[in-house]
Amino acid sequence: MVPVRWTRQFGLDLIRIHKFLSRKSFRFASQEVAHIYHVAGNLRFFPYMGKQVPEFQRLDYRELLVGEYRVFYRITKERKVLLLTVVSTRQKKKSKK
Repeated sequence: MVPVRWTRQFGLDLIRIHKFLSRKSFRFASQEVAHIYHVAGNLRFFPYMGKQVPEFQRLDYRELLVGEYRVFYRITKERKVLLLTVVSTRQKKKSKK
């Protein structure tokens, strides 16, 4: 087992997701956030279960797809998992001009 830690941003993202979804259904929002948290917690057993992030060229940055969300994380040199952020796959990517 490897330790899993989350950044402040990851926690803020879960709160933001819950607030957004709870406008329609508090129960669904709670279930969705719990599901993201649970799946991310599985990284303690399988830290490499996520795939490499296409936008980065680094092997230590990875992502998990959980429903319509991308959970970004990094595996540190000390073999710890650091949960970085959660974004919706529905969010528009910023275009480079």
